[in-house]
Amino acid sequence: MPGSALQELSRLSEAGSDGEVVWLEHPDQRESFAAHTLRATETIVRDAAMVRDSDAWFRLAPEAVPSHRDGLTLDVMGLGPLLTAAVKLLPRPSAEQMHDDWLRVTREVHLAGDPAVGVIAVRDRYDLGATLRAGRLWQRMHLWATARGIAMHPLNQVPEVIDRERMLGRAPAMERSFTTALGLGDRQLTFAFRLGFPEREGVCGPRRAAEEVIRAA
Repeated sequence: MPGSALQELSRLSEAGSDGEVVWLEHPDQRESFAAHTLRATETIVRDAAMVRDSDAWFRLAPEAVPSHRDGLTLDVMGLGPLLTAAVKLLPRPSAEQMHDDWLRVTREVHLAGDPAVGVIAVRDRYDLGATLRAGRLWQRMHLWATARGIAMHPLNQVPEVIDRERMLGRAPAMERSFTTALGLGDRQLTFAFRLGFPEREGVCGPRRAAEEVIRAA
């Protein structure tokens, strides 16, 4: 990934925002990121409640797409045209099977090789304003990259596990380990992603029309 593209993406932060894009430029950082992401994925797959809640977003039945207009369909999962067509002919897999496959793909595809990786860090991930600004930053980055033929892929398993530990009142083991390993200091991870040039053109997923989700003040 050209360094100039990473610099342009970094400049998309809002003026005065504490959100910061941190690029994991050193091999040891990327290796640590991959190890934490894989461990977080394994944690999610073993958590029945997280599997159930995640499975609710899969829109695998044909009638689910026009009725929900959100979530993940088979067409957007990057399986390739032949495998996608074959999977559509099979019975819907269980939530557990879907997540076992996700774990395998995370290990063998998403984290394979040495992908370009970045994270968005803030001072307080539970500050609502900071969270919204981080989300807007990701949207601007994603749009900028897409317009230039660069693919962006969220890999947000680590912050999901951090949130889960907090929800269950557990010690923040994932956050401490990740923050120390990646050298984030007093900044907190709120979003993680990989990026690069895609091997094939992406497929648009179902989305609601703007007038369906915007309310007049």
